[in-house]
Amino acid sequence: MKKHLNFLSLSTFVYLLLVSCGSDTKEQEQSTVESKIQTVEVLQPRYQSFLADIKIIGKANANRVVLLHAMESGVVRSVLVDIGDQVQKDQTLALIQNPELYQQENKLKSDFNVAKSAYDRLKDIYKRTPALINAADIEESEGNYLASKARLEAIENRIAYLTIKAPFSGFVTKRLVDIGSLVQNGMKQSNPIAMFEIQQTNPIRLTVEVPEADAFSVKVGTEVGIEFPELSGANVLGKVTRSAKVLDPASKTMRVEIDLPNKNNKIVSGMYANVSIKLQSRTEIISLPLSTKFTFKNEDCIWIVENGKAKRIGVKVGLRDASFFEVLNTDIDTATFVVLAGKGRLVNGQSVQVSKTNY
Repeated sequence: MKKHLNFLSLSTFVYLLLVSCGSDTKEQEQSTVESKIQTVEVLQPRYQSFLADIKIIGKANANRVVLLHAMESGVVRSVLVDIGDQVQKDQTLALIQNPELYQQENKLKSDFNVAKSAYDRLKDIYKRTPALINAADIEESEGNYLASKARLEAIENRIAYLTIKAPFSGFVTKRLVDIGSLVQNGMKQSNPIAMFEIQQTNPIRLTVEVPEADAFSVKVGTEVGIEFPELSGANVLGKVTRSAKVLDPASKTMRVEIDLPNKNNKIVSGMYANVSIKLQSRTEIISLPLSTKFTFKNEDCIWIVENGKAKRIGVKVGLRDASFFEVLNTDIDTATFVVLAGKGRLVNGQSVQVSKTNY
């Protein structure tokens, strides 16, 4: 029994010794890495201006798109256009029939004629023999006449709504009714059936979602180059027409739009385009070569040297071109030492020896 206990004690001692040695080894390895002096090539940020060219996919959309609904209920009597037809503003697209409105119109016409005759008769008598007519009777008759006139004009306006007209020039992209279809008043029903969809494609409205990093550098009037792959790589020059000026909270992008003339309708709504936006950087901004930047845990980073020690920091990137990028960090200036070469095996806190370079 005693020998067995001695054997366990010896095993425990050896295990603790190995664990202790392993711990010491790790600490020694970490200490060795941190104490090892590595030579790195550094540079200092400088002020400069440069052109940035960002490339984004844009989508062509119609300048206007509208679903036409009836403003009065009725039965479709005739359909005068079909999908693909080009229409002009105020062109008649369809006619609706509503017998009830015509009946009301006939009755109101009769009421109007009676009221007008009574008013004209009293007015004529009053002019010839004022003493025979009371002024209050004239006023009452005039009121009846004007009221009947207003009711007649209202029903005539409702009948005019039975003629469906194009609100602007464009193309019919959907026809959703046929002769005999029952349509409902789109102003009174919660889920009315649309009759047509009309799109205006001249000009075309090209929409582009600009990433947050470049969003507020894109202004109205910024020049853009546009290429439509489906049009044999046709290149078009344009300018930013409007900007949302706010970021979409989900995608962190800002929508900008470019209006393009499209008289021949070659650019079709729904087409995609390669958009190249030319951005002019602000005058004299802090910049660094792209080769100083790397990605660590999905974040843009750079190595800097402070008091002879390497330090990894996140970097906020603004505009960029093929060689340089704008540094938005307020704590980086022209006195900061940024590692250009030799950063591959650096760890935070490692002692380094710097070799300055110019660019």
